[in-house]
Amino acid sequence: MTHTKWFNEDGSRMTCSHEDCQALVHVSGLCTSHYSRAYKRGEQPLTLHYLTRNKGPQTCCQLDCERTVKARGLCQLHYERAVRSGKPRKTWRQTKWTNADGTRKTCKVPGCEKPVKTSGWCSTHYYSEWNAKNRPNTMTVCPIPGCGRPMIHRSSVCGKCNQTRWRYGLDPEIFLEMMQPENRKCSNPMCGATENLHIDHDHSCCPPGVFPTHTRVSCGKCVRGWLCQSCNRALGCVGDDVSRLLGLVAFLEQNKTPTSR
Repeated sequence: MTHTKWFNEDGSRMTCSHEDCQALVHVSGLCTSHYSRAYKRGEQPLTLHYLTRNKGPQTCCQLDCERTVKARGLCQLHYERAVRSGKPRKTWRQTKWTNADGTRKTCKVPGCEKPVKTSGWCSTHYYSEWNAKNRPNTMTVCPIPGCGRPMIHRSSVCGKCNQTRWRYGLDPEIFLEMMQPENRKCSNPMCGATENLHIDHDHSCCPPGVFPTHTRVSCGKCVRGWLCQSCNRALGCVGDDVSRLLGLVAFLEQNKTPTSR
């Protein structure tokens, strides 16, 4: 048996040099557990096995730097600086992202000086090219009549209309039907206004504060339709009380002013 740093002269495997420890030596005369503890306490330097096998430098190649090598002959600090700045380094190998002199390649789009991310594009132009190839060009405008906003990919309506739909808990099909021009009018048979419309719902089902977020006001099942601003305020002032509304009707009938001839 050849004598090495892990074996004794008689060929037996060395044990940990720590007191009362019979575990086999891992590195620097210590077992795996005691070596990890000593490294965390700063008593032992980190031994990189791949540097030992390849007989590479164990300290940074930069002047006046004694830190341990992380990659390409540089410590972690100088390696990250080299990646960000793209400046040439003596140990910087040429790759598909770097030139022969070690400088970082730039985006192949004319006039763009950003570093290459993949396929010759920078991060911005790469995702723009990906979106142009993978996202369909059809139906890029919200289908709600009179909206005209650009629509999100794989969405039934635009973001603004979808926020309104979610606020009242409506299904996409019901919301699209309500937003059609023939249905957008006050649900009061004696009104029929088409301006200043609001979505009305039953407050006895979903009172204020029933949802954890203030942006959600209805469960969707209690939505009653469109009401103009005047009818909606009148209904809110009487608190959806039918008896009070009938009393107001009787009051108006009893106190009707006679028309002058």
